[in-house]
Amino acid sequence: MTVSIERVRDLAVRQAGGPVLSVYLRTDPRELANMAATPGWVIELRNELRDVIRRSHDEERSVQPSGLRDLCERVERDVLALEPSERGRGLAWFLTPDASLDERFTLQSPPQETLVRWDDHPFVSPLVDLVDRGRPTGLVLLSAEAVRLLRWQMGRVDEPERPLYEFELGEWRDYAGYVGHADRSAGGMHVATFSNRIDDWRKRFLSDAASATAKQVADLGWHRLALIGEPRVADAFASRLPTHIRERVVATVDTNLIWEEPAAVAERVEPTLDDAWRRETRTLVEAAVRTAAAGGAAALGWAEVLDCLLQGRVDHLVFAADATPDPDLLAPHIRRALGDPTRLMLVERAVELAVSASAEVSAITGDVALADAGGVAAVLRY
Repeated sequence: MTVSIERVRDLAVRQAGGPVLSVYLRTDPRELANMAATPGWVIELRNELRDVIRRSHDEERSVQPSGLRDLCERVERDVLALEPSERGRGLAWFLTPDASLDERFTLQSPPQETLVRWDDHPFVSPLVDLVDRGRPTGLVLLSAEAVRLLRWQMGRVDEPERPLYEFELGEWRDYAGYVGHADRSAGGMHVATFSNRIDDWRKRFLSDAASATAKQVADLGWHRLALIGEPRVADAFASRLPTHIRERVVATVDTNLIWEEPAAVAERVEPTLDDAWRRETRTLVEAAVRTAAAGGAAALGWAEVLDCLLQGRVDHLVFAADATPDPDLLAPHIRRALGDPTRLMLVERAVELAVSASAEVSAITGDVALADAGGVAAVLRY
């Protein structure tokens, strides 16, 4: 089951009915550490479970540490018993001691790290990050003979209805029909004429396919597209797309995957789509910095951004993925409104506010403009 932003929002606004154990595992079997006799994620999980029990001794909870310990033992036991296909490339699991919440997601895009949290609410920020990076993207697979449509979301690729447009000769005869012609020079002309007419037909085919694709993309509601094919075909196809559809193209992949299985397509396009996401996010940060400098609807720095989040004014929140802002540097009224979070939980509270107000959220590493802005920026609604 693909995780939707609506389900993440439901988790973020869940009324506290007791503490929740949130577990994220980076189980990607392609990672070197996970190929060992004892996979790296197993060691990390055990360390995280020990740490969460240790931290619980310093916090007041309605469930005693012994109850938490039983829950942690169950998590380790049950996860180790899962089949590799059930662990996927990552796992997210939310559960409570009274079983009022027990929901597990198999992920085909791995979370940034293995971690465990014990809190009054589900710990959703890693899931929000996955949803943001894995935003649905239409894949347009191209060749000179066919156009195939697929959809990528959070590492999974599936096929919509009516996905294929194929080149068909119709009444045209195959070149083999000319092989026995007695006049070689005339045969040469026939070959040239045939080739020219094939080229003209392919151009018409690309135009027709681009028009049909544009309608299909609009009907499916795809707002991001990636073109996959040899440059001469992809460029010719893109030039024939209507402007409002061509503007949705966020990436191109120079390879022919037209008849590949969805899993192979997903593996091939993932790095390109991740690069596209980084470019989009960095462009957003740069725009927010310029807008804030001009006194427009943008905010920079944790104090200002958190204040805007509490007012429900944030449309898109972007922060450094490794951010650990100090709550003691915030104004008292902001700390109180956030429930006096620890340094470990401050970013999580910001994400909860953003998601509950239907704002978009992105976490990025290594962005210079964001670092200069204090590690966080927000595009505001007003």
